[in-house]
Amino acid sequence: MSDLEQQIRDGATRLSTSPDFREDLWLTLYFAGQPENLAELAGQLSANGWINVGGSESGFIYPKKLARNDGEEIVELALSTSELCRRHAVELLTIDADTSPEVDRSKFVTLFQA
Repeated sequence: MSDLEQQIRDGATRLSTSPDFREDLWLTLYFAGQPENLAELAGQLSANGWINVGGSESGFIYPKKLARNDGEEIVELALSTSELCRRHAVELLTIDADTSPEVDRSKFVTLFQA
């Protein structure tokens, strides 16, 4: 099992016992890379239902996706997105689970830290 998968599984266990996280949550991923690589990744993420994919010209993007609070689904999303990062030469820095897509209203748990 990779470090990514282990961290996500450990985080999903914390989510399952947290009263702040119900059936659904927002996964927020933090990426860094060359702007053109991030732009290509952002296009694929957007096509797969991710929001907040803009800003690649800064060298960072922070896409979000609504997901079920289910450990296996979260692991699957993280691993498939990690594979996209590898293909686009983009670094996955952090994965958070958020209670809201709005930063100022959200509580979060960090699921992965590179």
